[in-house]
Amino acid sequence: MIHTRAMRPSPRWSPFLLLGALGACGSTTGELSEEEFFRRYAEIACEGGRTCCAQGSHSFDESSCHLQIEEWQTDMNRRRQELGLSYDADQAAVLLERVRQSFETCTTIPRSAYQEDMAALYPGTKAQGEGCHQEAQCEAPLTCADIFSAHSGTCQPRKQEPDAPTRDCIGTWGCEEGQVCSASDTCEPGPEAGTPCPSTGCARGSYCDDTGHCAAGRGLGEACSDGSECGSEWCAHSVCRESTDLTHARSCID
Repeated sequence: MIHTRAMRPSPRWSPFLLLGALGACGSTTGELSEEEFFRRYAEIACEGGRTCCAQGSHSFDESSCHLQIEEWQTDMNRRRQELGLSYDADQAAVLLERVRQSFETCTTIPRSAYQEDMAALYPGTKAQGEGCHQEAQCEAPLTCADIFSAHSGTCQPRKQEPDAPTRDCIGTWGCEEGQVCSASDTCEPGPEAGTPCPSTGCARGSYCDDTGHCAAGRGLGEACSDGSECGSEWCAHSVCRESTDLTHARSCID
């Protein structure tokens, strides 16, 4: 549900990519504390992970599930303190309900939607003109301007001028299928299949094969050894699976 104006979560921020959930936490009433949010999230994910994995004929380690979420909570608490983020109890209740409903079908929440939910769960607190190092620190809808300069940026409104310089992508983030992120941080058409792999990597949806050439991503049901081989899907249990399918999630055990 893990995983892009959204705060991009590290893998530990995104247990939804690894865990299925089917059990219900019930409706949330009153203000939901941060501690209670993580407790209820663990109830949904760890009970549901076992159920969803069983649908794919896999077993599931519930103790590892709880440990993952405890580590995620620790990471989030540390990040919140380091960046001076707030916590939105109303958004926490919304996110829990979205997780519960999505996992009733053992499918992930779309990555972009989950990342937006996480950004809203921990909103920035810095007003326009205040210093920042990351966009997540700024109050919505401000952005951290000049974030890539040698000095820290400041929270500013997003530029609306059509000729204003933009950064479409950073590294592998932000480009569409068939594109790569260039040295100027803009999305450009990627190399065709069969051409040598460039330093910027093959286009999204393709991968660099054992011969050092870009190859089209493998289709659903095809054998794989790494997620990069599966294009926009994922490699789970040595087979390319739909990226939303939690009955064969990586956390499921053969």
